[in-house]
Amino acid sequence: MDWDDLKVFLAIARKGSVRGAADELKINQSTVSRRIVAFEKTVNSTLFEKLPSGYELTDVGQNILENVEIIEEQVFSIDRSLFSQKDELSGSLNVALPVPLANNFLMPAIARFSKNYPNIRLDLAVSATPTNLSKRETDVAIRIIKIGEMPPPYLVGRKLVTYAESTYVAKSRLNKNNSWIGKSEAEVTPNWLNDSILPKTKIGHSIDNLMTTLEAVKAGMGMAILPCCFADLEESIVRVPNAKLQPGREIWLLTHIDLKNTPKVRLFLDYMKAFFEQHQTLLEGKTQLTQDK
Repeated sequence: MDWDDLKVFLAIARKGSVRGAADELKINQSTVSRRIVAFEKTVNSTLFEKLPSGYELTDVGQNILENVEIIEEQVFSIDRSLFSQKDELSGSLNVALPVPLANNFLMPAIARFSKNYPNIRLDLAVSATPTNLSKRETDVAIRIIKIGEMPPPYLVGRKLVTYAESTYVAKSRLNKNNSWIGKSEAEVTPNWLNDSILPKTKIGHSIDNLMTTLEAVKAGMGMAILPCCFADLEESIVRVPNAKLQPGREIWLLTHIDLKNTPKVRLFLDYMKAFFEQHQTLLEGKTQLTQDK
């Protein structure tokens, strides 16, 4: 039985379509179709019903899926084991980063790490979608998660910080009438508005991207609640008078439990932990408060 056929079967089962499977596997749709037909002939069973809504597993397909997922985890476990036994500080290290932190906060630290350890090749996956550490899509991940949420039990690491947020406006718009920039057009009276210092001020616009909201505030489009670690570095915006600090989200540094003692993984984890500790006051919104005293 060909592992490539099993991967195609898994991708169709999870995505519900040939196109989705092809996108995930980065192969063309005809290859996916050909492989799944070949696999059904191998097992002498129909594995999917082709419905208008997509591919749906038959009973036989569902039974096979459970076994193939076990095989998949064993394959990934072997892969993680081989990676963890490489004790040299060289080779590739896959690191997953959330877009805002990668583009506006972490890159100086990433660059210094690469200069200090030139034999380690950093392969960065910068995305809003979490990567799967169990499948070795990445070796280390920095994630932004809601307060109180916990990572899956097969991951190890630490919460680095709960970053702070506050209300910001362009200096040119300070002490003027400003509407809010909301986070979604569906918002009417969201919790963040009720908890703000100006709960009766209307939401004049909405932007569904954090860093675009920051640019809109800089341009004088309105006021918004922003992470202090980004907004306090901008000279053209300030906190609205009497704006309070409030908890935003948690930043976690994670790896798979099988990789936690791999030297280059351990090195990167320790390096990033030290970087976040160095910038803790900025992340917690205390830098500007100290300067204002």
